Amino acid sequence: MAAHEPSMAEALNLAQPAAESRLSMPTPIRIPVSGFVGFSIGSTLGLIHGSRIAQLQFRAEHAHKMPTSTTGWYLYHKSKNYHTMFGGMREAIRMGSRLGFWTLLAFGLESTVDRYRGKTDFLSTVLSSVSVAGAFSLWNRFSLPTAARTAKYGLLFGLVYGIDSHRDASLIHTSSKNSYHPKVHLHPAAPPANPAAVTPAPAHRAPLSLLPLHMILRSLLTTTISSSRWLLPPSLAIASALAHATHPLLSPDRNPLLRVLLKHTFYAQFCAGETPAEVRRTVSRLKGLGFSGVILGYAREVVMTEAQTRGLSGASETSRRSDEEEVRPWQEGTEQTVRLAEAGDFVALKFTGAGQQALYALSERFPPSAALASAMDSICACAAARGVRLLFDAEQAAVQQGIDDWTLTYQRKYNTVPGRAVIYGTYQAYLKSTPATLTRHLLTAQEQGFTLGVKLVRGRDGRGL
Repeated sequence: MAAHEPSMAEALNLAQPAAESRLSMPTPIRIPVSGFVGFSIGSTLGLIHGSRIAQLQFRAEHAHKMPTSTTGWYLYHKSKNYHTMFGGMREAIRMGSRLGFWTLLAFGLESTVDRYRGKTDFLSTVLSSVSVAGAFSLWNRFSLPTAARTAKYGLLFGLVYGIDSHRDASLIHTSSKNSYHPKVHLHPAAPPANPAAVTPAPAHRAPLSLLPLHMILRSLLTTTISSSRWLLPPSLAIASALAHATHPLLSPDRNPLLRVLLKHTFYAQFCAGETPAEVRRTVSRLKGLGFSGVILGYAREVVMTEAQTRGLSGASETSRRSDEEEVRPWQEGTEQTVRLAEAGDFVALKFTGAGQQALYALSERFPPSAALASAMDSICACAAARGVRLLFDAEQAAVQQGIDDWTLTYQRKYNTVPGRAVIYGTYQAYLKSTPATLTRHLLTAQEQGFTLGVKLVRGRDGRGL
């Protein structure tokens, strides 16, 4: 019998039992991810702090010789921006490296203590966090009061993080013990008469082996951050700060390094591209991996507060002109997306992307305006001619009934071929009203003679509706 060769997952201990892992990640993955997150947080804070200090320092150094001409002011601001960017990047690298190093040390020491003690609990986390806090104080030669305060913060972090992760691991371990294990009866088969005539079954490649390594690592990083209660809030805060940043160093549109970093990580994970050429390349790459079709969506939508909705109740000439101005770019973008799709593909459509007047009509369950109705007919006709199917997305609860009404209207008009749908409605399984809504729509389609297109999704995490 041939000796069993361990797989890569076994060699790296990626199949670590859930009860022995933390943050739902095995140790070989958790430690590098923690170091990367620490470096990212540290570099972001360092970039903000360093650029601010460099700007103030430049202004202080040149306060006695301010420019007096337009050219002088131009050169002054150009030099200031250069010093600000250089100082910010330098501090980002320094602070990111420091925080990444100490984070790696803390998580690595925690894993070492776990292995030495033979168990995974909060005590290992407390010991490692307090030890790293002490080493950090010695390295920076803190005074005794400052070192005591640092140790207190380390103890507090160790208790909170350790108890929480130990509780999660205990719940997973309890669930695995109480799970039902089916009984399997094995019956030895008679050996073949001619062993040489037996043809070995062809080896099947693992599904993930089709994916490029960078795509797997990017997905692992993104899903790890998204599913962690510790990593997601600061990541969202950083993303929000970058999205609304006015400083050139923190703006992805003005900082080429930041733009490249974001575009090839989080943007590439969720978006197909910024231009038609990029979208076509992404679709071609996905279909080259074996996917038979894609769902494209034009990323444009509007969300209004109740006060904004009440302010749109008037149907003045100004509001009609505003409606046409908002509908036109939405129509052009959606039709361009339909033309990027191939026959059999889907295009997700959001009515709220058509502007505030469309959102108001949906909230009041009014029919679409003349401009929006004309745009919708053009989009649906384009999709039907190309063999592309449209998914009318579900949106916020205040407008969902209006979306259901409009969906049925366009299904009556375009889903006339039996067994073939051009327009699909979205039904959220978490809603208590979904079974009754779906039943009512099925009866309507049967009575009025059109095909009901159904897209069933889970819905959001809240279960109060």
